Amino acid sequence: MKQNRNVIGFFFFAMTLLIFSSCAKEEIRRTFPLSASIFQSIADKQVAFTALTHSAVSWSWDFGDGQTSLEKDPVHVYNDGGYYAVILIATGSDGNSVTSEVDIAVAVTPYVLLTGGPTAANGKTWKLSPNQSPFDKFANADAELSTFDDTPVPLPQGVFD
Repeated sequence: MKQNRNVIGFFFFAMTLLIFSSCAKEEIRRTFPLSASIFQSIADKQVAFTALTHSAVSWSWDFGDGQTSLEKDPVHVYNDGGYYAVILIATGSDGNSVTSEVDIAVAVTPYVLLTGGPTAANGKTWKLSPNQSPFDKFANADAELSTFDDTPVPLPQGVFD
């Protein structure tokens, strides 16, 4: 009889422990907040995006070039090299949403570096000064910034006056 009471007591203790431990785990899951971050991998004009989210059930992407996607992890090919602001809106099952934004540089050529490229609203402004250094030169907009043909190196003082 005493042995039966011990078994019954152990059974109730184990069940109580199981019930309280399972309740605690569910409570943690309910209180974890909705979050979103963007990870990207760029190869020339193709970009693979990954939505690093928690508690999200839908994703809305704006790639900054007029194109959008509702995929969680889209791959997008840009028509032009340049600088783009990419926006991700992740939405949870309760309708709440969170926004994450990242600026990316896609296929940036020397031309884009010098002018801002087609994605720059007003391009870049360059101001020439008569106070040049001995390292200044007239260069082509190629990857090596090669010297423009028949240009003296170094440039004569006052060439920008």
